[in-house]
Parts: sequence; C-alpha cells; structure tokens
Amino acid sequence: MWRRVAAVSAAAAVLATAIVGGAAAPAQAADGRAFDPGYIISDAQFYNPNAMSEAEIQAFLASRVNPQGGCLNDLCLAAHRLVTPNRAASYASNGRGLYCSAYAGSSNESAAAVIFKVQRACGISAKVILVTLQKEQGLITNRAPSLLRLERAMGYACPDNNGGVCSSNFYGFFNQVYAAAKQLVTYKVYPFGYFQPGVKNVQWSPSASCGSSQITIRNDATAALYNYTPYRPNGAALANVYGTGDACSAYGNRNFWRDYSDWFGSPTGGIDGGFAMTEAYRASGGEGGPLGRAAMALNCAPGRLLCWQRFEKGYITWAHPRQAFVSAGEIGAFYRSSGGPDGSLGYADSTMVTSPANGGGVAQAFRNGVVNSSPAGTFLETGKIRAAHNAAGSVAGVLGWPRTARGCTSPRGGCSQGFQGGTVYEPQSGAAQAVLRGPMLTAYAAVGGPGGVLGYPTSRQVNVTANGGGSAQSYEAGLFNVGPEGAFLSTGGVRAAHSAAGGVGGPVGWPTGPQTCGLARGGCSQPFQNGTVVVDGAGVGGVIVNPAIKERWNRPGAAEALGYPVSRDVPVSANGGGSAQAFQDGLLNAGPRGAFKVVGVIRTKHAAAGGVAGSLGWPIAEQVCGQPDGGCTQRFQNGTLSTVG
Repeated sequence: MWRRVAAVSAAAAVLATAIVGGAAAPAQAADGRAFDPGYIISDAQFYNPNAMSEAEIQAFLASRVNPQGGCLNDLCLAAHRLVTPNRAASYASNGRGLYCSAYAGSSNESAAAVIFKVQRACGISAKVILVTLQKEQGLITNRAPSLLRLERAMGYACPDNNGGVCSSNFYGFFNQVYAAAKQLVTYKVYPFGYFQPGVKNVQWSPSASCGSSQITIRNDATAALYNYTPYRPNGAALANVYGTGDACSAYGNRNFWRDYSDWFGSPTGGIDGGFAMTEAYRASGGEGGPLGRAAMALNCAPGRLLCWQRFEKGYITWAHPRQAFVSAGEIGAFYRSSGGPDGSLGYADSTMVTSPANGGGVAQAFRNGVVNSSPAGTFLETGKIRAAHNAAGSVAGVLGWPRTARGCTSPRGGCSQGFQGGTVYEPQSGAAQAVLRGPMLTAYAAVGGPGGVLGYPTSRQVNVTANGGGSAQSYEAGLFNVGPEGAFLSTGGVRAAHSAAGGVGGPVGWPTGPQTCGLARGGCSQPFQNGTVVVDGAGVGGVIVNPAIKERWNRPGAAEALGYPVSRDVPVSANGGGSAQAFQDGLLNAGPRGAFKVVGVIRTKHAAAGGVAGSLGWPIAEQVCGQPDGGCTQRFQNGTLSTVG
C-alpha cells in the first residue's frame, strides 16, 4: 500500500505542467544550472515546524492573487474556509518517534490556519506545503480553482499506476494537506521508500523508455521529494526552467525547486545543509552562542553524505545519518588551525564533552583523533598514544589532561606526549605506554629515556606498597624497579628468578644495587633487600638469602665448584640449627660452626644418615681430598665421613 502511495504525485506533477510549467519568470529568475538533483532542499528548511506564522501564510496567499484582482470564488485559498476534524497524535511503530502530534479541528477554519497547524503538528514547513499545493494543482495562484482541484490539493494518493486517479479516502483540502505532510515525515521517521540518502537510479520521466540516471541523494528531505515524485528533470526541462522541455521531461521536482526559489529564496541556503545541523546550531545558542554567525556557505562532499559549515568561532559538521556536532571555543579554534573538516582531523565524531576531573576541561572526538582542551592548553591525541591514554582512564584517570603536543623527535623513530600525570611513549612498533610522574619518570629521564639503556616501556607502570613501596615497569631492556634504595634494572635470568621468588612484593623485596655480570659460568647477580639473586649464563639460579651461605658462595672458586642455586635455603632447627641450600653441584650447609660445602659421595652418605638433622649433624669443616688412599674426608658435629679414591 505505502509503495503505491510513494509514487503519489508523479502523474499529477506532469499534469501540473500545464498549470505551472509555463509560469512567468520573476525579476530574479531561477537558473536551471543551479539545480542539484541530489540536494533539492535542505533538511533544515524542509523539516521546519516554525517556518511561517498563520498570519504570514494568509498574507502570502493573498499576495499571490491580489495583484490579479483577488479571489473569484470561495475555493480560492486566500478566501477558503472549511470544517476540519480532530486528529490524534500518530507514532512510528519502529520506535523512532512521532509522525504528527494531535490536530484540534474547527468548524470554521481558513486554509492558512490548516497549513499552519499541519506545519506545527507534523513538522513539515508551511513553505514546503505551499509550494507542493502549487506544483500539484496550481492552487496558490489560481483565483477560481475547481472543487476537483481542491479535493486533490497535494496530489496525495494519486499514483501513476492508477492513471493519476486519486483515492476517494483522501479527498478534500484538509485530508490532502494533513495526509501528504504526514507521509513526507514518514519517509524520514520510518524509512521504507526506494529513495533514501545514498546512490540511487532515478527515472527521467514516467516513461521507462526515457531511461534513468544515477545520483547521490544527500539528505532526507531530497529523498522524501523523490519518494513523493520519483522523477528528476532532464536537461531540456532545466534549460527552459519556466517552460516545457521535451517528451522525456518531468517537471514536479523542478517546479518545486523553482517555485521555492522564487518565493522563499534558495531551498539549500541558510545556516546549514540539514535539519540535524540546524538543531545543533539552535541548541548551541545560534548567533548568540559560542559559534556566532555563519562565516561561509554550506560545503558538502559530493557522494559522501558529508556536510560542514564554518562559523565565526567554530564549525558544525554532519555525516548522514548521525547527528551534527558543534566544535567551538578553544577546540573550534584548534580545529580551524588544523584545516577543519578538510584537514588532518576530519569530521567530528562526538559532541564536546566537559569533564571536571583533574582541573577540568573539554574533549571532542574526531575521525582521526581527540582534541582535549584544559588550562594546560589544547592538544590533539591520536593513534597509540590515544589508546594508552584511554587505557589509563583518559582525562579522568591518572594521566589527566595533555600538557604538550605529540612530538616525534624521540630516538629510534618513536613519539611521546606529556600529560599532567606522566608521559606516554610510543615506539615505532608495539603499543604506547605511560610512565607516571614521580620517581619512575625522574629515574627514566636520568638514564636517557627511550634513547638510553632502557629503551621504550613495554608495560603499564605498577605501584607496590610492600617492602617500603615503589614502582615497577617493564622496558625493552628489562624490568626497572624504583624502590626505597633507588632505581635499578633487572634483566634476563635475574629478572626471571626474582619474579619466581615473588618480585618486589615478595620476601626478597626491592633491588638495592645494580645487576653485575661476568661471574663464573657466565653468571650475573643483583642484591635485593633480603637476599641476592644469582644466575648462570643459561639463566639457571635463584636467591641466596642466608648471609653465611652468601659469604661462602662468594669466596673465590666457590661458584665454579658449586654452580648456582637450584633451590631456596631450607631452615633446619635440629643439632643447633641453620640453613641448607642446594646448588647445581652440591650443598651449602650453614650451621653453628659456619657454612661449608657438601658434595659428591660424602653428600650422598651424609644424606643417607639423615642430613643435617640426622646423627652426624652439621659440617664443621671443609671437605678435604687427596688422602693417601685417594679419598676425601669431611668432619661433622658428630663424626667424620670418608671416601676411598
């Protein structure tokens, strides 16, 4: 049914050529070369419920016939009065809103009053209604219209596939105006017609043999006109805009554009190119708001359904079918300096959002970045730095507002940007990471930042309160710990062994000195609050906590002989107490008489006797080899173990 109604006015539009196709050109004649088939009228002008007052409509109707001598019958719209019914508000079933609000009928209503009240109820400009009445039945300039023309006033429900004969259900001036206005709203609120914004094929005339052409429909209002009258004027019709063209000419949409231009000015002029842009401008305060007055005409990108307009103090940008966005104030100034919609930022993607966090400011997202404006300045965030800032809570998080622009003079091709709470570093590959202001950022800068030994951060910074407190963060070179004793780097096996022991929050605590390498078997060591981490060149090792074991392992030749830890030290209370720790090639037992290594066959025999908790107890001397029989001996608290060579 609705698709049948969608073609309502085509035949009537062609018929109306006899009425208005040969209209006399006004002093300021419309030029057919200015007709844009993809943008016949702006949404702002089409969907304007306040376009004209009732008095303005009545004066307009009179101005069209008075120069000819006035009305000749009471069907002439300047004089016509009628009984109108009540109409309840109607809503779209898709949940997208209202078609028309309630209409209160009257027993004696002027045609001007009907047009005004339908304008307000349905949100279709009275100018659009007036022009449609003219293009369909010539009623605006007709001093003595027939009842038939009045009953078919808007050409509504008069489809081509019925020979232009109208449905009797919609006869009458009120029914025609109300139903047509509601239908024009319906195309937008509940899209169902063939013509929607985008690329479409449009026939030149009702005759399929005349062919069609492809156009890009740029807004809802133009789509509604094509759904109502599904033809575009050809070159012949536009070359003779006040007359007739050729056999393939259709005049409905040409005449709409022509008459609107003659009577009300450019249908695409004004402050913007769409209803959404108008609403955004009004909501911002219009000329008295932060944008001020329009500084240039509407600019739309052909085929992309994108429009924008520059104002004294900012921009409005719009991309169908989204809302229009205002960019004003410091953000508007920054946007303009960066080239506006044609610059690096592209179109706005959000409203300007005010946040009181971290001293307060305003942020707005664009296609290619976010602009943040605060007392620290107005700066752009893009790409990886923007992602890292968002991951840290954006402007309300620990980083707060940007305080510098993104700079890409960092070593090794990276970039960085300063924020209230730290700096975000962006390497050439991999994610950007933040280094927070405080001891970590100070220590990082002291060792050369990304150009120093650490390289770029590779993880988020973690703050830890245990063992005196501090912060830890991974970098390309390793883990950088800033604790009570200073900032120190842990790498490779040392880092892995420290992590396995619980990291800085574990019993070993924070590093107290730098990592040193060049030990036996290619090993490295690093002191921590509660022990030393030692590993060999393959990363095998662990933590030495017991001071006596540490002292014994550090003696010359001990690391070569014993290797590196393969277990934690084990406290034992028996036989006076002490600790035992296994290494790659033996044990170090630190008991009441000191720390001694236990290796080889003696280690095996000692273990068979119960170890340090057994009958032999703790070693009290080093193992001695080179006996006459080639064996080795070692003394313990309660005996001696010997081997034969």
